[in-house]
Amino acid sequence: GAVSVISLTLKLLDSIVDWERLFTDSEIIPEDRRIDIACNHIYGRCGYENMNTKLELLGMAVAHYFEDKGYQSMYLPATYAGHVGIGVKIPGFHGPFSHRHS
Repeated sequence: GAVSVISLTLKLLDSIVDWERLFTDSEIIPEDRRIDIACNHIYGRCGYENMNTKLELLGMAVAHYFEDKGYQSMYLPATYAGHVGIGVKIPGFHGPFSHRHS
């Protein structure tokens, strides 16, 4: 078993956390599309997909650091990896544990 575990976090941008207010009174994005665009495109990509990718890369860098120092190391990828479609490849499987609750 694991002797030690490291958990990494990244702060979301304030505007991403408050995505429901994005584009209010926008001259570019129509009101009837605003929530869909803010939620699916902005929050989905910037607040979820990109953050998961960044955390995976940081996890890999930390794992390499410890391995280079002579320790056995492993990192666990994000539960939902949009870039590899894991949710589609393994229906009902959501990863080895909850990163959100680590």
